[in-house]
Amino acid sequence: MVKRGIQDFIVVWFFLFSVNPSFGCTEAGRTEGQQQVSFRFLDFACASLPGLPSSGLPILMGSLLMLLLLLLLPPPVQPQYEDACRWQVALNKYETLGMGGEKFFLQQPVSIIDKFFRKLVDSPIDHKENYVGFPYYMKINFTCPGETPEAFVRGGFLKGMIPRVRVTFYPPVNFRRWRTERLQIQMEGAPFQIRAQCGPYTICNVNWYTPMPMKNGSVMMEVEIISNNQGEIISNGKFMININGFLKKEKDKLSFSLGEEVSSIMHRHFLKAPSRPMWATMDQAPVLILGGIPNEKMVLISDSSFKDFSLVELNIDSCWLGTLQCPQEEFTASIFDAIATESVLFIRQNQLVYYFTGNYSHLPGKATDSWVRVLNKRCIKKLCPVELHSNGSEYIVAVAGGNEEGFFHFGTITDATVTFKQFPVSSSICDIFKAPVCRIHWVTYNTEEHKFLLLMEMGQSNQATFKIFEYIVLPKGSNIDAINLLFTIPRYIPASINKDFVMLLAMEKYTAYPLVPKGLFYNPFSHMLFIWGNAILQSFDNIDFIYLSKFPKESTVKYTTSSYHGEMIFVTENEEIWLVFEKSFEIRRLYPSSGWQIVFSLSKMRGLNWYTDNETSVSVFFDSMGLQQLVYQINKKGEGKLKKRRVPVEEIMMYRVLSKTATEVSEQSPTINFLTNCPYQRLKLYKLPNLQQMTRLERYHAKAPHVSSELAFHNKISLAIYQGLVYHLLWLHSKYNKPYADPVHDPTWRWWKDKKQHKGNRQIPTFIGCPPGKRLAFDITLTLRHNKKTNKRYFDCVHPDPEMPCFLFSDPFHPFFLIQDMVTGESGSFNGSYVLKVIGGGTSLDNIVDYSEEDIIRYNSPNDTSESLIWIVRDKRKQSQTFRILNYNSPGIEWLCLPNSPCHDIIPTSIYSPEFYFKIMVSNRGVDTSTYCDYQVTFLLHIHGLPLSRRRALFFVWISLCVCLGVVFLYLLSFFLWPHLKNGWMKLKAKFTDLITTESFYTYTSASTLPSRISSKISTSEKTSAKKKVKKTT
Repeated sequence: MVKRGIQDFIVVWFFLFSVNPSFGCTEAGRTEGQQQVSFRFLDFACASLPGLPSSGLPILMGSLLMLLLLLLLPPPVQPQYEDACRWQVALNKYETLGMGGEKFFLQQPVSIIDKFFRKLVDSPIDHKENYVGFPYYMKINFTCPGETPEAFVRGGFLKGMIPRVRVTFYPPVNFRRWRTERLQIQMEGAPFQIRAQCGPYTICNVNWYTPMPMKNGSVMMEVEIISNNQGEIISNGKFMININGFLKKEKDKLSFSLGEEVSSIMHRHFLKAPSRPMWATMDQAPVLILGGIPNEKMVLISDSSFKDFSLVELNIDSCWLGTLQCPQEEFTASIFDAIATESVLFIRQNQLVYYFTGNYSHLPGKATDSWVRVLNKRCIKKLCPVELHSNGSEYIVAVAGGNEEGFFHFGTITDATVTFKQFPVSSSICDIFKAPVCRIHWVTYNTEEHKFLLLMEMGQSNQATFKIFEYIVLPKGSNIDAINLLFTIPRYIPASINKDFVMLLAMEKYTAYPLVPKGLFYNPFSHMLFIWGNAILQSFDNIDFIYLSKFPKESTVKYTTSSYHGEMIFVTENEEIWLVFEKSFEIRRLYPSSGWQIVFSLSKMRGLNWYTDNETSVSVFFDSMGLQQLVYQINKKGEGKLKKRRVPVEEIMMYRVLSKTATEVSEQSPTINFLTNCPYQRLKLYKLPNLQQMTRLERYHAKAPHVSSELAFHNKISLAIYQGLVYHLLWLHSKYNKPYADPVHDPTWRWWKDKKQHKGNRQIPTFIGCPPGKRLAFDITLTLRHNKKTNKRYFDCVHPDPEMPCFLFSDPFHPFFLIQDMVTGESGSFNGSYVLKVIGGGTSLDNIVDYSEEDIIRYNSPNDTSESLIWIVRDKRKQSQTFRILNYNSPGIEWLCLPNSPCHDIIPTSIYSPEFYFKIMVSNRGVDTSTYCDYQVTFLLHIHGLPLSRRRALFFVWISLCVCLGVVFLYLLSFFLWPHLKNGWMKLKAKFTDLITTESFYTYTSASTLPSRISSKISTSEKTSAKKKVKKTT
């Protein structure tokens, strides 16, 4: 590595000398007493040699540098493998272990491994459990350049290399449905090879395998491969492995559900085409989408942050050519705007907007089979992204045009459900201001303050100006929302001579060059607002702006991208890449620049193919690995290839600064001296605390099962056991990691009750701020104990659930909470202030719904006058806050369920009283001064014994009374009439019997002769006697 660094330094200096022969040999600029930095191997380079003029020194120096370069550089056939080897990751199913790679499509656990656990008779496992596993394994290896790359992998295995795999689960958007947590699992790779592909005594096709874990609600996983420093030296590798919900299985083959995959990429798709932005919800979109392919309804789609990708032709109709109300200059099949969210993809084609919902197991029944057209009969000219999620939802903005100019549509995506709302509701902004020229160019949504920032052009036809408006949506009941003018953008670019920035105070001088803004960008973390176009303006309060004068007015920004950590990238129409650090007036051009050229030259000299002479930029974007660029490259054979590469910002900036560093040659000593101690503007040193061996992440460690083979190779059975153990570990985590905290609901309680008796509880100092890893939990044990003591009773549900105890509606409810440190295991009561809100509910666990923001205010605010309150504090004091602030000593709450609340008048489904499940969110944010931490917990509360409404109760009483009276009436009726009914029945029966007997007699006599007459006499006498018997019985 040191050798490589020396090579890079010499190459950089040689490149600088080739560009500027006088670099490093200057006579001006040094003052006495200035510190010197020397390089002894260049001492003789700029000295005056006998018989050689000073003008020839640079040539001699360049020759000597070239000689050193040739001596230090290795031959081309012996590259530096320690830098060139890279980790590779692919997915395999159990049936395809050792073969190719799979797409992350399956999301349900597999049960094929349970039969292997049944055979582990003597192992410490629960044989009553039904063990299942994740559907995929991670296949891990590495590649090195050379003729036999497999030899390096085999050598690494024989030297004891065991890769460690660390998987980080990205939390889902909807924190109300899925708990937000910082969770990692670290596993060790298990070596495996397919014996059938190798000889009996050979080692080949070596790969390491670990389970590919999943977590409920999480669709994005960051995988980091770490070496154990045995074998080849390989730096850590990071990969994004995401669930792709836009695939379907047809005839045992995976295909895209949103269109047809194009088999090959042509030059016309990307060559010399303008780059386009990559828009997605930051760190939440598992599948990225990129449009802008000329004259084709195609998009690039990737589930690995464009490590690999597919070109898909979408199955959408292109039938709207434009109307008088929605004029269109040019019809094209291209997909202009493409935005990816957690589970939904949005596109715009001409004036039409579509969305497609992916198939994800945690959102059952939400997937779509085709593209859904939304905002029908609306003229949409632009989609504006909202890259940050908020309040458990994602957002998107559609700007209207044509006759609908002055309107915009705000889309909300919650659990894959898409809804749009028009703003303003009735009259457009243009109608409100009555401006002859009125256009909305950009809308950005402030997720922190829940307001919109609008870039508008309005005024007279020849004197229209651009303005920034603030649009605030007021609560229900208001006739119109609030629209405030924040800033009027100057019509011309400010004049700046030798200045880095200009404060816009309406007193500065301006050029004759028009200032034409194109869009806005707002960072809610730094509160910085940028206006970009053919100039860049920035503000920290949305009112006072500065103009960054180093950006040339001849260039025009066409899109931006941000890391949301301080770095901003601006891409211009001519594909320049500019870097801006927020809260700074410095702006630097990354491409084209001298630093970029040095990186390009070094890459070519090393024989790497990251940069080529013929390439087209497709997109520039940030992901979890930093600034990335997607480029289309054409090699010397004329073959095109789409490639993602990291933009080396640090190297470009370093080489740029180094090329502008002033130096001089001392006459007294043969050395090259730098005129500044450090090539950077400012150097700050901080004394940081010592590094701690602890992290504020919940991290599980899972080792592969021990095998007894000679070379420690695993087989399919041991890998299946590995899969089942990791699945069971995370299943236990999800089962017990609940908002209820007590010995029943959390198996780690034994760590908290006596922390001195267990490993990993060493106390560490806490500095200013809130340490991650602490959580707020519902203390169900103390709550039950306190309610029993206060109410002198406790009535559980008819069918008790130990996981979720019931509380009676008529009893006052007093909740208690715990603060748990998931790192140190410490736990204690929460004694601060908090706000309690009912944010959802339902009559059963299957039909719980989340309430809207307006409904949450109506159901929980003591100031509500709409008869919608669900609960109220027992002290009955009048409150001026929107929500009542509670604390440890609060007297508790009473359940109300007023007529307009969702828990009012619940119809019972059995003979027992109605019951209801409340979804409760507790937070101390903004109301608690006892801690630096913002805590929040969401849990379900089961309430039974809900009363009926008066009307329904009277109805049930009336029905019950009618039934009772009916039963009494029937009883009395039967008591008095029964003897008469019985006598009548007997008479009727006797007459019926007599009738049958008579008919039988006459039938018999008509068919007989003399014996019949004799029998007739006998029958007559018998008949008379029978009649007498009947009379006696009656």
